[in-house]
Amino acid sequence: MKDYKTYFLMQAPDVPDYVKNKVPDFFPAGADLASEEIGDGNLNYVFRVKDKVSGKTIIVKQAGAATRISKDMIISTDRGRIEAKILQIQAEMAPGLVPKVYLYDGVMLPLPEVERLAKKACANVRTMGMALTPCVIPENGKANFTIAEGEMEIGMGIHGEPGIEKCSLKPADEITASMMEPLLADLPYAAGDEVSVLINGLGATPKEELYIVYRKVAEILGQKGIKVYHPYIGEFATSMDMAGMSISLLRLDGELKKYLAMPCRTPFFEQRQLKEK
Repeated sequence: MKDYKTYFLMQAPDVPDYVKNKVPDFFPAGADLASEEIGDGNLNYVFRVKDKVSGKTIIVKQAGAATRISKDMIISTDRGRIEAKILQIQAEMAPGLVPKVYLYDGVMLPLPEVERLAKKACANVRTMGMALTPCVIPENGKANFTIAEGEMEIGMGIHGEPGIEKCSLKPADEITASMMEPLLADLPYAAGDEVSVLINGLGATPKEELYIVYRKVAEILGQKGIKVYHPYIGEFATSMDMAGMSISLLRLDGELKKYLAMPCRTPFFEQRQLKEK
C-alpha cells in the first residue's frame, strides 16, 4: 500500500487503495472495489470507485499540472482546493442537495514537480546587477546607502547588498562586457547553448538604455556561439528611484524552453504563447 505522501498522477487501479488509505470508514473492511476513470478528458482526472456488492460509490477528482486536452496548457492546481471549499459552502446553504466533500488532499498535488522545475531553472540561471544610484526606502523616504557622483557599483543587489567593485562611470558597452565575463564563466555557458536573456531595469533606468545593454549582450553571446531564444527587456523587479540594471541568463533545454514559452497572465506579468525558433 502506498503512503501518498508525495504526488503522482493516479490511474484507475490506484484509486481504490487511495480511498481505503484516506477515507478508511467509507467502505466496509475488505470491500471488493472497482474503479473507472469517468472524466470528460478536458481538465481533471475523475474516478468513480464502487463497492461491487452494495453499489455504494465515491468520486475522486485529481488535478494535474496541465489540462488533459493539451499538455501545453498549464493551470493552477489550486483549483481543487477552491472547488472543495465552494462545495462545502454550498452544502451549508443547501443541505442534502450538494455532493459531500469527504476529503481535500493538498499532498496529492504536483507541487514536488513544480519544485523540481524551479530548482532546475535556478541551477541554470546566472544574474549580475549594477547600480548608478541608491534605492529609497518607502518607510522613511531616504536612501539606504550612497553612491558617489560619477561612480557606480558592479554586482550590487536590488536592496543595496554590496557588490564586487566600485568604479567610475563607463560607457554602456564597457559596463555590459565587464558583467558578461563573470556571468558566462560561472555556470559556465558554452558554444551551442541556448539561453533566454532578461535585462531588468532597477526602477529609474530608461528602457532605451536597457535596449543598448541588450544589443551588447546579444553581440557577445553571438560571438560565443550561444543562441538567444527570447529576450525580456524592461522592469521586472525594481527598487524605488534606483538607477541601474541587471543581466540574467537562463540556459535552456527542451523542458525549460517548453515551460518558458507558455502563456502567462498575472497582475505584474503577461505573456502570450511564444513561437518556436
